[in-house]
Amino acid sequence: MVLLSAWQAIQAMHLRRNTLMVGMGFAAFMGILAIMIHSSVDFNLQIPSNAAYFICMMALGWLARYLPTLAGASLRRPLPASRCPLPEKDKGDASRLPLPAARKR
Repeated sequence: MVLLSAWQAIQAMHLRRNTLMVGMGFAAFMGILAIMIHSSVDFNLQIPSNAAYFICMMALGWLARYLPTLAGASLRRPLPASRCPLPEKDKGDASRLPLPAARKR
């Protein structure tokens, strides 16, 4: 379950476009990793507050991956180049891509 939650957090970092969800995935993965490292040398999860924190970090990984966001969320990052291929005629030179039209005020 722990590794599956960490994997969901990593998938959220790779697949989500909303920067808030990407940040949540990163925070969840780093929290899970920190507790796992600390648990390898100490009996850290016997303390109830640390165990509750660990469960929250695992849940945060799942939420970052599957929690829906608003359709018009303004905190969007662009798709990676591997996920949005250029048309065949423009594959050699990305500088010839059209710029977005200016908004009229």
